[in-house]
Amino acid sequence: MKTMYPIFIPSKGRASNCLTADQCDELGLKYTLVVEKEEAEAYAINRDATMLILPESNLGLGYARQFILDEARSRGYERYWMIDDDTQSWAIASDDERFGSHLIPCDLKCALEYMESHHSLEEVKPFIAGPKYLIWVRGKSKRGFTIDGMPSNVVLIDPSRVSTGYRPHFVLRQDIAFFMDNLIGQPHEFALRFDDIGFRTPTMGSLVGGNAQYYLDDRAKEPCLELAKDYPLQISSYRSKNGDYRPKPDWHMIRKLRKIQRGELKL
Repeated sequence: MKTMYPIFIPSKGRASNCLTADQCDELGLKYTLVVEKEEAEAYAINRDATMLILPESNLGLGYARQFILDEARSRGYERYWMIDDDTQSWAIASDDERFGSHLIPCDLKCALEYMESHHSLEEVKPFIAGPKYLIWVRGKSKRGFTIDGMPSNVVLIDPSRVSTGYRPHFVLRQDIAFFMDNLIGQPHEFALRFDDIGFRTPTMGSLVGGNAQYYLDDRAKEPCLELAKDYPLQISSYRSKNGDYRPKPDWHMIRKLRKIQRGELKL
């Protein structure tokens, strides 16, 4: 069984606990696992997946995401899904006259098909689209989606509309960098976030996920400071309670700049 667009799942260190791949197997969805050569055999055990082997190892998620983008372009894909390996549960927000907005559980296949068939995809033609985190989906917009909202972790990408690829040297924050590089300065490109559908991960908001090792040294600091330098008016850097550096987009400034670019606001 296939979704409308192909699914890529980059993964490392989770051969026995690749939750997204497990869901695909249970639902009979076709997908491609993108892994390092040293782990390919372990990932292949009991999985009905196409394997795509990264040319080099231990270069971080930015490198893997760029490899997938290049692969999708070489295959001529109109769009493709890139989904992190630790998505756990999905839900759609529905409005009820008596109880207001509430969440209806769904599975991965239902979630992807909902987004693939959404009318906003063809109306907006975004370079990137995707759902919100489940913990935020209750605050959905009335129309169900937000233009220029930033999706991450679960994204639908149109390779033909991507002007700037991922920064392969970013082991962290590569999603924010990719979003900013393609949105800022590109007045005719859009991002689309579905506000009425969301997902949850077991490591959401923690430092115990696949990137945990990178928070222990300056590899967390460097991309944050680089982004702050590249987008000084749209990105602020701060240090969290856990001691890691995080870039924080200034959404007010981003929206204002986008309106200026579109001719909707004059300086």
